Amino acid sequence: VDTRVLLVSLLLAFMLWAWVTLDRQYSFTVGMPILIENMPEDRILAHKIPDSVNVVLEGSGRNFLRLVFRKPKYRLDLSSVGPNTVIDLYRRSEGIDIPGDLNLSKVEILAPRSILVDYTKKSEKELPVRPDIRFSVEPGFVWVGTTIQPEVANLSGAESYVQKKQELLTETLDYMKPLRRPLAVSYTHLRAH
Repeated sequence: VDTRVLLVSLLLAFMLWAWVTLDRQYSFTVGMPILIENMPEDRILAHKIPDSVNVVLEGSGRNFLRLVFRKPKYRLDLSSVGPNTVIDLYRRSEGIDIPGDLNLSKVEILAPRSILVDYTKKSEKELPVRPDIRFSVEPGFVWVGTTIQPEVANLSGAESYVQKKQELLTETLDYMKPLRRPLAVSYTHLRAH
């Protein structure tokens, strides 16, 4: 038996199988990221909402294969939503955004069925930055002080949270060995205190 003929036969058989399989109708649950739209600029969400919504879609295998490369989204339009509102996603399928050239039909939203949307006034405050560094010095050495750049940073968020904060701390840095020379440290994360 010629191996080339065998390989060509297997390739043709696979292509025929794929053609028939991808032409069938399927039903799949697809996770879609939630994109918040039209939130008033002076407002911020008071509570975290889910990152995604699970939607049952129907369509051909060919369209589901193309869906892998074209990411669908769930657009949550807040233009007409007041604070402390429960949005029934089960009845709001218009937020499902599937690329138009994909012939997939929306069956139902599985989870979450509803989302509590509550927003509050957004606030911003400039706060001093304080390093959170733990270390010891060798005997005979003296700690002179800490210089930090920038000395202040902006905290933005819910007004009730931001107004209570007095300073921003750097990420905690622990140095177990006693220091013998100046130490230069950069920070990337701050936490409100």
